[in-house]
Amino acid sequence: MFGKEKDNQKSRRFPVRTVVALALVASLAATPALVWNLSPVAATSLSNLKNKKAQIEAQQKQVQQKQQATANKLAQLKQDKSKQQAYKEALDEQLSNVQEEVSTITAKINNLDQQIRQKESEIADQQKKIDAQFDELKDYLRKTYKLGEASKLEILLNAENMIDFSEKLEVVRHINTHEATLIGNLKTALAAISDQKKEIEANRTEVAKEKKTLEVKQAQVQELLSESKRVLEQLKQQESEQNKLAGELSAQAQSLSNQKAAADREIDAWYAEYYRKQEEERRRQQQQQQQNNNKPNNNTSTPVVNGTGRFTWPCPGVTKITSYWGDGRGHKALDIAGAGAHGKTIVAADSGTVMRTNTAGWGGGYGLYVMVDHGTNSKDGQRYSTMYAHCSSVLVRTGQKVSKGQAIARIGNTGDSYGAHLHFEVRKNGVKVNPLPYLR
Repeated sequence: MFGKEKDNQKSRRFPVRTVVALALVASLAATPALVWNLSPVAATSLSNLKNKKAQIEAQQKQVQQKQQATANKLAQLKQDKSKQQAYKEALDEQLSNVQEEVSTITAKINNLDQQIRQKESEIADQQKKIDAQFDELKDYLRKTYKLGEASKLEILLNAENMIDFSEKLEVVRHINTHEATLIGNLKTALAAISDQKKEIEANRTEVAKEKKTLEVKQAQVQELLSESKRVLEQLKQQESEQNKLAGELSAQAQSLSNQKAAADREIDAWYAEYYRKQEEERRRQQQQQQQNNNKPNNNTSTPVVNGTGRFTWPCPGVTKITSYWGDGRGHKALDIAGAGAHGKTIVAADSGTVMRTNTAGWGGGYGLYVMVDHGTNSKDGQRYSTMYAHCSSVLVRTGQKVSKGQAIARIGNTGDSYGAHLHFEVRKNGVKVNPLPYLR
């Protein structure tokens, strides 16, 4: 009994410092550790926000593809319209040439008609002379017929002497010559008139044939011109419809852009709320610990890992930047790739705490990813975090502390990705910033 009492006295003399330490341990055991983890609700909220943003981006891609298709269609329509317009202008010129040619031929025909009328008038006058000569010839022949061939012989036989015979023979010859001359002149005149008429009619027939050919050609050109106008109007209608569609797609793209900007603001707000809650929790734990050990300046909470604010290259050996910050499509990150990039190591750009990982699935379009909180930088007082997306595998877990240059993942092609690469983001106080100025 004495021994027990002695033991009790010894127990009562147990150092106060030890008791306080034990109490502090018990208090810490009852207090959640400060490890910069997302609560399940917060994690789900971020996943929802990222998925919402990914859906908007997917819709943006669809609209962009439609816009590109519409732009291509418009370019083709403009090209077709230009060609059709040039074709129409060529047809207009051709039609004008044909019409001019028809006018020339018509003038030529009119001129020939005038010449024909003039020739016909001349022929009519000549015909009157021929008719007179013909009447004279008919009269002569009629008289000769009445006399008969014997009368000429009788004239010669009734000659009284050789002189008379000679004179009468000359008369007979004169009669024969006059007869031949009348007939010859008549034949020549008739032949000339006939040749003139044939020449005129031949010219008229040829010109009429040319005119008919040109009229057919003119009709063909007119038909082609009508078809060209129809096609041109159709192209204008299609162009108008495509312009209307382009306007609708532009408005839709603007709406999606606004939605994406709103989604980005929501994610930025989530980060701001996350940092605020983390700071509240840190202060609460610090205050609780100070109250437990009654030492205001004694902070024994889980140490926070703060980075330097200067980041090392996140994928050693893979150095090609395939997409820069602000590349015209609202890309607020760096895409890093290269030959044989798939499976290459991704390292933490700075020391910090893994604030979130995704090890399977779509990941809001980011695929497999790691997010690292680098804490508050002592130099500028700003809080930084980084994200490593589209990984093939994740090598760390949420809440794990990592050192600068430590392997955390491997390059992959997961999520909304079209080739193995690292999507590297930097956030300053929860807002995305261009990573390049922070990389050394």
